[in-house]
Amino acid sequence: MKFRKTYKRKQAAVLLSVFLLVTSVAGCQRVGAVKETGEEKVNVVTTIFPQYDFVRQIAGDNVEVSMLLKPGEETHSYEPTPQDILKIQNCDLFIYVGGENDEWVEDILDSIDTEHIRLLRLIDCV
Repeated sequence: MKFRKTYKRKQAAVLLSVFLLVTSVAGCQRVGAVKETGEEKVNVVTTIFPQYDFVRQIAGDNVEVSMLLKPGEETHSYEPTPQDILKIQNCDLFIYVGGENDEWVEDILDSIDTEHIRLLRLIDCV
């Protein structure tokens, strides 16, 4: 029973973190997708589907969200394409698991300018 409460708290903390980060970058001025009203959307990039789905469900039409890994791709053996690296470099918020699951991410982040990107490493939220 205690495990279930702890798990629910961790899950709630992760969801809250995603929501706060998405809403905090909503006012950032960057070139990105434009809504029908003329406002720019926040550009969010995720590595896997659960992150993508959380952002899509929480932020809805306020963000332009994309997922790097295609359905069925293995995160441990994933090799990012140059287009994937550009997606990360040009996004407002990058959400990834971290740790052994996304070892390749740290190499990419070390090789690009991340000063303007908000990073959410989910393993740090647990």
